[in-house]
Amino acid sequence: MKFFSLIKFKRRSQSKLERLYSLYNKDMFYVANSILKDYHLAQDAVHTAFIKIADRLDTIDEKDRALLLSIAKNTAIDIGRQRSRRDSSLDEIENLVGDESVSIEDDIINREMFNILLKKINNLPNAYGELIFLKYIYGLSDQELAEMLGISLENMRMRLSRARNKLKEMLTEGKEAPDHE
Repeated sequence: MKFFSLIKFKRRSQSKLERLYSLYNKDMFYVANSILKDYHLAQDAVHTAFIKIADRLDTIDEKDRALLLSIAKNTAIDIGRQRSRRDSSLDEIENLVGDESVSIEDDIINREMFNILLKKINNLPNAYGELIFLKYIYGLSDQELAEMLGISLENMRMRLSRARNKLKEMLTEGKEAPDHE
C-alpha cells in the first residue's frame, strides 16, 4: 500500500489505517462513485477521505463504518461541488467568447479558444486580469472577491463589469489592452 507510506505516522497507526482501508475502501468507493458518477474522481475522493481519516485516526475505531462512509460521502460532495464550480466558471468564460457556432464536443477548438482567452486575460491591466482570473478561473463569488479586495460588493461588481467589457472589447476587436488605464 504505497499510498499510506506517503503519510507519515507511527507504524501502529499505519497498520490500523491499512486495516480500515482493506475493510472499507470498496464501500467508500461505492458511496463516492454513486455521488460523483466518475470512477477516477471517486478514487480521488476515497484517497482524500483516508487522508482526513489519518489525521483523526486516534478517534476512529475499526467498527466506525458509518463514520468512514460519511467522511467518504462528504469528501465526494466537496469534490463534486469543486467540479461543478469549475465547470460553471468555464461555461461563463465560454459565454464571454460568445461564439455559439463553436461545438463544445470539439476539444481541440475549445482548448485553443481557451488558450487565446487566457492570453487576452493576461494582457488586461493587472487589476482587471486578476479579477477575471479569480472570478472565472478560480470560481470565487462576488462576496469573496469584495472581501479579498477590501472593497464594497457594489464597487467589486463595477470593477468586474469594466474588466469584462475590456476583455470583450479585446476579443471582438482583436486589440491588446493598454498597459495602464
